[in-house]
Amino acid sequence: MTNDEAKALYDRAQVLFGENECALALDILDRLDQERPNSRHVNYQRALCLAELGRKDEAEQCAQRLDGKLDAGAMGRLHDAINKVYLPRAGTPVPTPPPDEPAANVLTVQEVYPASTDQCTIMARIRSGVFHVNDELVIIAPANRRIAAPILRIGTAETPIKLVRAGQTVSMLIQVDPDQVVVGASLSATAHEEAYAATMAVDRDAHPKTAATREMTQELTAIDKMMKRGEYGDAERLLNVHLLQHPGHYSAHRLLAQLYLDAPAPLGNAKIAAEQIGKAYEKGGAKDLSVIHVLAEARGRNGDPEQGLAFLERLDAPGTEPEARSALAQWVHDYRSRFNLGHVWQFADTYGEVIYEASNHDDALRAFTKGAVPRDARCRRDRVGDWQPVDAMLAYESPEIAKFLGIELGQRPSKTLFVLIIALVLAILFTIFAPMLLR
Repeated sequence: MTNDEAKALYDRAQVLFGENECALALDILDRLDQERPNSRHVNYQRALCLAELGRKDEAEQCAQRLDGKLDAGAMGRLHDAINKVYLPRAGTPVPTPPPDEPAANVLTVQEVYPASTDQCTIMARIRSGVFHVNDELVIIAPANRRIAAPILRIGTAETPIKLVRAGQTVSMLIQVDPDQVVVGASLSATAHEEAYAATMAVDRDAHPKTAATREMTQELTAIDKMMKRGEYGDAERLLNVHLLQHPGHYSAHRLLAQLYLDAPAPLGNAKIAAEQIGKAYEKGGAKDLSVIHVLAEARGRNGDPEQGLAFLERLDAPGTEPEARSALAQWVHDYRSRFNLGHVWQFADTYGEVIYEASNHDDALRAFTKGAVPRDARCRRDRVGDWQPVDAMLAYESPEIAKFLGIELGQRPSKTLFVLIIALVLAILFTIFAPMLLR
């Protein structure tokens, strides 16, 4: 077995161990151990795999082969992993969650690095479940006193990620007094979903309908045409009369909001438009796509484009027709550009969960090189549209990413080529049909 072959097998074993496939990793490491019985790296990894599989005696025998070959700190961490009991700070008992409250999300603290009096960075081994940014770790202090420690960041400051899964080892910045965190402690977590806004919550379960609402009567349709002709004063008067007669018609509020957004001064008024579209939303328009579009525009013009963007992003759903999703993606892209919100590229793991967001190509490349984003991740732009392979979404935009991932890029046909082809086709058609037209 060559050195390159051995290194490839060892790297594969590490990947399997990180994915919690310890039995498969151990099979590879056993083969390597036969080839290279004195390798410190192989023996160290074998001991960890054996410990994870519950084969404590074999793990200890493997660790004995490393005596004198590793420094005291490394040997101490290895024995801690084998015994599942890490060494606490002097005089401090190791707390554990109450046995009658099992948690789906559990990690083990391996290292603690104070960052300030109320923050610290921990190295954690994820035992089970999934941990997200903004989840709250639960620390069990003496006398079963519970301390909440929100997760402020997962990963490094340079390449932060959004979540981490069972089998991974990762750094976390948490908000808690460093003295409250004990090396070896098992911590659980409570998930907290992010709110879209403080003033108007987005109903994620109520996906907007793309079909025209029945409320668009002939009268309202006629008023809509008046607005498109620029007859804003007459349209405003008729809409107000309509609302006096039909106060529950949210479509009239939606048209008024659109009118106040489109009309020139002094009739145009973005603040009044926001009030009208808010009424349309509250009176039943939460599932109407046209209401959401006007709502987003009104939010943007009133200085809250992030909230408007959140409503637009809600329109995206896997079941939507491809043409509609493509149109929405372009709408969101234009909205971000008009209100200077920048653009983002999302990366999802094989479970379909977003693990990282990059605001530019350099950040995305850094995430790949640091291993924060796996090579087989899928991505999409501006949080909408279908997930696509990286080579289809980013490789053509960033040759550096393509080079790092080893993607061979073909030449995309240029616009000039398309123009020449069209001109050639037109010339041929003219040659064929011109004599007939001149007869």
